[in-house]
Amino acid sequence: HERFVKSVREIYTSLKAFVKENHTTSLQWNTASRKTVKGPASTVVEEPPSEGDELSSFERIISGPVASYLAASMDLGDLVEKQAGFVSDAFKEEMAFLNKASSMEKPGDDEFQAMLGVIGGEMGKVASVTSEAAPRSPLENHLTAVSESIGALGWVAVDSKPVPYIGDMEQAGEFYLSKILMQYKKTEEYGKHERFVKSVREIYTSVKAYVKEYHTTSLQWNTASRKTVKGPASTVVEEESSGTDPLSSFEAVLSGSVEEFSGAAKDLGGLVEEQSTFFVVALKEEFKLLQNASKMAKPGSDAFQSMLAPIAENMGKVGEITSQAPPRDPFQNHLNALSESVGALGWVAVDSTPVSFIADMEAAGEFYISKLLMEYKKKDDFAKHEAFSKSLKAVYADLKKYVKEHHTTGLSWNWASSS
Repeated sequence: HERFVKSVREIYTSLKAFVKENHTTSLQWNTASRKTVKGPASTVVEEPPSEGDELSSFERIISGPVASYLAASMDLGDLVEKQAGFVSDAFKEEMAFLNKASSMEKPGDDEFQAMLGVIGGEMGKVASVTSEAAPRSPLENHLTAVSESIGALGWVAVDSKPVPYIGDMEQAGEFYLSKILMQYKKTEEYGKHERFVKSVREIYTSVKAYVKEYHTTSLQWNTASRKTVKGPASTVVEEESSGTDPLSSFEAVLSGSVEEFSGAAKDLGGLVEEQSTFFVVALKEEFKLLQNASKMAKPGSDAFQSMLAPIAENMGKVGEITSQAPPRDPFQNHLNALSESVGALGWVAVDSTPVSFIADMEAAGEFYISKLLMEYKKKDDFAKHEAFSKSLKAVYADLKKYVKEHHTTGLSWNWASSS
């Protein structure tokens, strides 16, 4: 039975890795005819964006898919129409944000949070409309679909891999969109509800395509001042490896950003501190696994699962702490930020692209980090919460850097005996 479970999980892990690497946004066609041409000058020629720069492209999302969604919402009226107005305002505020970001360097945290706050305020209004609906309202699924997915606009605060983040938020609302179609399938008004569903889906499809083209790894700043220079030299200089061995590098992560995070969590106390202890223990167990891996060949599946078990056990305890928090606990976002992202430690079991895996897990917690910073921004103890957020981000940044340098395509085994 255990082998059955493992085999099913492995199928989906492999399938996700394949699609992420080769068909990120959708199935790619005619790939066999594509060739990379390199000339003697080693000049890289990039295909220009099909329709203008990143600002005009985002404006087209507002004038196209968002406008269609507004029209579909007006046909349904009532709270759906009201909510759509706030969605439109949120996109306009994001447009203003992108316009400002295009002509400035990334600001400090305070100014950045202030810029995000305006968008966050409109997103909050979108969500609040859902609570105005009467119990069993016939439009409850419409309202929930949008309020659950509007967090996708928070991609601007995601430090890496914003496209998967948007996809995650989109999926949070997809369940309700499907329910709408089932609910109205045999009614005379099905056409109106189908148009609404299609318009919502089209918004997120367009946003993902936009972000993939212009902000693939994260929000790009000061793009208006950048120029593409092509000359005969065109030499790419890559950062050299640090030369540090894998175990010493991981120890540096533990004694650096991990210890800093532990201190920041201790300053907040309570469940946050308790949760952090399990996180730290999980990382120390990961170090023990790396020590063993350094001097042995990769073992069979059963033995490997036994090696992973102590890490998984403490990762599970991190998640359990979140469920212990009472409703509306002041540290709910802190707990969610860690429990949603702790899966990043599972990179040791990922056979390919483990750095991307860490980034995906990190992005799952980024939403809650942004929320807690907004929640405490104007409070006297903001510095403690900001330290918690920064230190957690630093842990994942260091972990990605470590894995990229020492385990790029997957966990390396028996490296201590390699010459």
